Amino acid sequence: MINESEIEKLATLARVRISDEEKKALVEEIDTILEYVDQIQDVAGDAEEVAGEHRNILREDGEPHERGAYTEAIVEQFPKREGQSLSVRKVIDQG
Repeated sequence: MINESEIEKLATLARVRISDEEKKALVEEIDTILEYVDQIQDVAGDAEEVAGEHRNILREDGEPHERGAYTEAIVEQFPKREGQSLSVRKVIDQG
């Protein structure tokens, strides 16, 4: 159990001023707060044990479709083209 002198030390370390009434209230409340923190730590410890090893499960690499199957359909959508390439205006000034 924490006492008023320890509360004063904590207030000094935190550089806060607290009244005598607040000290008395904190003496009662700190134990409850610390019990709650202990409960959270217990649950957090259990969660790590339950979760186990984390790893990504990925699909096998493969060809999702035949190479070039959609090339012509995509090229037809180009607003301006040169052969099979998309043609765009110059956007970088080399000067």
